[in-house]
Formats: sequence, C-alpha cells, structure tokens
Amino acid sequence: FSAGTLANALAWGVVAALIVAAVLVVDRLGFVGLMLLGGATWLVCLRAELDQDVLTWGTEVFRAHLEQRRPSEQREAAKAERHALLSPLRFYARCGMALAAAGLAGVLWQLWTSL
Repeated sequence: FSAGTLANALAWGVVAALIVAAVLVVDRLGFVGLMLLGGATWLVCLRAELDQDVLTWGTEVFRAHLEQRRPSEQREAAKAERHALLSPLRFYARCGMALAAAGLAGVLWQLWTSL
C-alpha cells in the first residue's frame, strides 16, 4: 500500500467514526449533542490548522527567518506541500461545521414543532 492509500483509508475510517459518534450522541443527548460534537470537531481542526500557521518561540522562528532567504521556487514548493498536509484538516473542519449545522437545524426544528 502507498502512503496516500493508507492516509485515504484512515480518513474514511475517521469519517465513519464521526458518523457512529454522531448517531450515538444524538441518541443520548439529542440534537444539542450533535451540535456539541460538530463544534468540538470544528474547534480541534481549526486549532490544529492555526498551530501550523503561527510561529512560536524556538526553532520555528529561526527556520522561518531562513526560509525568507530561499529562492521563490523552494518557497512555492514548501507552500504546496503545506497545503497538501492541511487539506484533510479543512475537510474534517467542514464535516464538523456540517454536524454543528445539522444539530442547530434539529434544535430549531424541535423548538418549532413544540410551539
């Protein structure tokens, strides 16, 4: 198996786990739980993506300073590699947004039908 195939299988496994967790949470907590699960997923992905963007103290600062001296081709290649690494995070963040939106729609629907 190639690394891409393994990563793709792992990604679909995580999506399946999110679906199972969503069903269990809705069964236990209702649509509010689904909203919480979606919000937590979204928050974790957003946090992981921001950790990649923000430089902290230490070697990352020096590496960024040295990166400015590299030719533009190398910077573009590094940027493309970083984009490829972050695209799964964006996918899972969108899954979290969809779960949160579905939970919110469910809560609003329950409130509307109870009137």
